[in-house]
Amino acid sequence: MQINKWGQNPQGRKMKNKRVLFLDGAPNFVIEGVEIIPETKWSEDTYSAFPWVLKNISEFTEKNEVDIVVIGNNLGYGLSKASAVTERLRGQILVVWHTRKYEDEALYKELGITHFGERRNLITKIQEMLRAR
Repeated sequence: MQINKWGQNPQGRKMKNKRVLFLDGAPNFVIEGVEIIPETKWSEDTYSAFPWVLKNISEFTEKNEVDIVVIGNNLGYGLSKASAVTERLRGQILVVWHTRKYEDEALYKELGITHFGERRNLITKIQEMLRAR
């Protein structure tokens, strides 16, 4: 769908931004038409899963609509964060690693997560998932 400079489609209706909850620190990129909600809203430490951070993730994903959730595996801490995401969003989670060696992939699949990738392809994976919605 084409969007003009006023954020409207050709029929003149205002388009709503897609929303991505980014549970891998603060992103260092911008995607046009996408609102990125960073994990730094709750914690600067992405290599941990403090109970209060997990509670905030759970409450946020239950009460707010997001299109996808990006989670960095981050030495396995991503698994706790994925568990905290409300079940209705589990099929919309993208788990990312630095390398192709996807440790813990089977454990994520047990939670209903099917999207995996590498950080170097992160923007492309996000765009693909948003197009598919």
